[in-house]
Amino acid sequence: MMNKGKKQRFIVFRLIQLIGSIKLILILAVLFGSLGHIIATFIPGVGAFIISKAAIGEQINYGWAIGVLLGFAVLRSLLRYSEQMANHYVAFKTLHIIRDKVYEAVARISPAKLEVKDKGEMLAVISSDIELLEVFFAHTISPVLIAIVHTLTMSIVLWQFDHRYTILLLSAHLLMGTLVPYITYVYGREAGSENRRQVAVLNSKVLETFEGIRESIQFGNGSRRLNEVQEETKKMSTVARKLAAISGNNGAFTNSVILIAGTISVAVAAVLYQRCQVGAAGVVVPVVIIWSSFGPVAALSALANNLILTFACGRRVLGLLDEEPVVFPNEDGPEVKFENMSLENVKFAYGDGTLMEFEDFYLKKGEILGIHGKSGSGKSTLLKLIMRFYDVEYGKIAVNGVDIRHIKEKSLRENQSYMTQTAYLFKGTIRENLLVGRRDATDRDLEEACRKASIDKFIAKLEDGMDTHIDKLKSSLSTGEAQRISLARAFLHGGDLMILDEPTSNIDSLNEGIILRALSREKKHKAIIIVSHKSSTLRICDKIIERNDVYEYPTKQHNDKGFCNCY
Repeated sequence: MMNKGKKQRFIVFRLIQLIGSIKLILILAVLFGSLGHIIATFIPGVGAFIISKAAIGEQINYGWAIGVLLGFAVLRSLLRYSEQMANHYVAFKTLHIIRDKVYEAVARISPAKLEVKDKGEMLAVISSDIELLEVFFAHTISPVLIAIVHTLTMSIVLWQFDHRYTILLLSAHLLMGTLVPYITYVYGREAGSENRRQVAVLNSKVLETFEGIRESIQFGNGSRRLNEVQEETKKMSTVARKLAAISGNNGAFTNSVILIAGTISVAVAAVLYQRCQVGAAGVVVPVVIIWSSFGPVAALSALANNLILTFACGRRVLGLLDEEPVVFPNEDGPEVKFENMSLENVKFAYGDGTLMEFEDFYLKKGEILGIHGKSGSGKSTLLKLIMRFYDVEYGKIAVNGVDIRHIKEKSLRENQSYMTQTAYLFKGTIRENLLVGRRDATDRDLEEACRKASIDKFIAKLEDGMDTHIDKLKSSLSTGEAQRISLARAFLHGGDLMILDEPTSNIDSLNEGIILRALSREKKHKAIIIVSHKSSTLRICDKIIERNDVYEYPTKQHNDKGFCNCY
């Protein structure tokens, strides 16, 4: 088991690996920032040098001195601008890179693992966790390296006056840049992890509240639900106050170190001057440099609070990126053109759940297969196995005699038109939602699919027709209408195997009859599987499988990264 320090270094190393393509820009940000802070410290140092020389009566070329100071000021501004521009580029590019990788991970583990993940947790990872990692890349790595370069440079400069100034500066900077952040991190580590967990819990609670608002109103549960949300908010506020207190202590320690180190520098300078070991410049310049040198390292000290949250976010994001899919897609298998499919001795279990057995069947084009049974009997699970969202434990599911595990995934998907039990409509127009089924569909294709799904008359009554935005229909769009749009999408996809999960569950008898007639016509050149609890829907089926056994499904269990292990 890795100790805490190794775990944090491993997280940092993994995070830096994620942004390999923008390391050069990050290096430039460090270069510009280091030079800028060095010059910013030199400005009062050079001023102090000029004043010390003038104080002992040496001849000063004030035009030259003012020119140097103005040149430093302009150069400092340009370097500061360049540093900020580079860091902002790193920030926005980081958001793009990490979000892209996170979405790739979500696509890789879907759909099986997404069924069991907490929505609030996923929302926290995709939004706030990634935002905080952007702060780490753009405003943590760069300041750390800048502080190191700046401290070493100032140490070399002070060595030219007296090595004791260098020892004092290094001691103060090390104390501020290492010990103070470490103490802050140790005291705030648990609070940081709790903060990210509480954000996910609150997200879930709010999402559940909005999704179940009708039920809360119907059963008079609004007040209790509000109290639950407020209770989670209070818990998050308590953690936030703890982090704020830790941040305040961090600031107090930092300011104390600056004050003590600055005071000691004055005392050291006075002693060295009394012993005639340094001149006027050796008194004024080092003291001014020491007092002016704490900017980068003070910023580094303040980063401890960011690191507390960064490591918590990093663990969650990396945990998602490291998730293995339940099913690995076949990218190199043969392509098929659907003619028939069969199930042979198929058995499946979710994780440590009860082993489900499925009846053997053979289905070819021109046939409709119905699956009927009680809730929990594995009807939807059987469809997911046919879609290869999960792989069977035993037996074989074959298309044209080829095990679907050996078929190229793209080909398998092209052969299947799948309608889920719960219709989901994306933000956009009805047309855009239909085109999800087939991007190159013509207006005629869209109209034909809508007619088959008995949604054409509803769309025709809308002012903007297919170009009506779903958002405008949210309050008036019934569950049955949304289901018919989803069914039209399945018709449009054109797969030779149609897989329909409760296609008429929220549809009245008239529209059910229209849809069933369309499906009867479709079977001339397709094979169709219908899962339904309605006998009226299954009357068009050529054969029906009865699922009588009800299975107990496993509950969700989460690993130490916060992600679900149910497989």
